[in-house]
Amino acid sequence: MEKNEYLESVEMNTGVEMIPCESSNIEGFGYDSKKKQLWVAFKGNRVYRYDDVPYEICNGLHQAESKGKYLAKNIKNKFETTGYELRN
Repeated sequence: MEKNEYLESVEMNTGVEMIPCESSNIEGFGYDSKKKQLWVAFKGNRVYRYDDVPYEICNGLHQAESKGKYLAKNIKNKFETTGYELRN
């Protein structure tokens, strides 16, 4: 599945607008400010939802030069996480 197609599929399934990014393992991410949920689409059709993520953390991810490093340091293992697999 192509990157744009993949992110469109994530948007359709989550209702959250996804922002594409340049990263070795992250295709894109999106934030639901009402629910405080950060959605991250990884390469390999894996999507993770991080719950109760403050806007500042999401904004930090958006501004980070290395999305993967920022995610590992500030998000991973710090927020409740649910993983999903998209089917083609």
